[in-house]
Amino acid sequence: MKLQYFGELDQNVLEDYYSTQIEIDGHQIEIDLNFTDTSIEEDRLLKVNALLEKLPEFIGKLKGFIHNDFKNGADVQEYLDFHIEEVGEEELASLLSKADQSLKKDEQLLSVLRLKRIGFYPDDEDSFTVSDFETDPEISQYVLVLNTTIDQELHYITMES
Repeated sequence: MKLQYFGELDQNVLEDYYSTQIEIDGHQIEIDLNFTDTSIEEDRLLKVNALLEKLPEFIGKLKGFIHNDFKNGADVQEYLDFHIEEVGEEELASLLSKADQSLKKDEQLLSVLRLKRIGFYPDDEDSFTVSDFETDPEISQYVLVLNTTIDQELHYITMES
C-alpha cells in the first residue's frame, strides 16, 4: 500500500518505526509511524493515509482542540503558565517578540506554539495520533501533547518533557 509521505509499505511486513520530515507553512514537522506488530489490517493504514492526505486540515483541528482547551480547560493554561513562570524574562521576551503585543502574555505564548511532530499509532484506538507542539526547543524542552482517537476526537492533552 502507498502512504502519503512514506511511499510503499507492505502491511504484512512492517518495521516497528518509520519517520520522515515534511514542511508545512514554512515549518519542518516530523511524522512517524509506530507499529506494535509486523502486520496490520489494511483499513488501519487507510485511516492513516486519509489523515496524511488531509494533513493541513488535521493540523487545523489540533489547533482547534488547543484553543478550545485554552478557553474551557486547564491543560493548555498549565503549559502556558509554566513557561511564563519558569522561562527567564529575556528568553520569554525573545520568544514573544513576534507575537501580538496587545494580547495577554498567555495568549501571546499560545500564538507562538508550533507543531513539532505527529506520531501515528495505527494499532491504538485511543492514541491513534500523538502530536507535539512546542515553543522554542532552545528555550524549553517541554511540549504540549495532544492524543487523538482513531476517529480524530481529542483523547487528552498533557505537558511532557
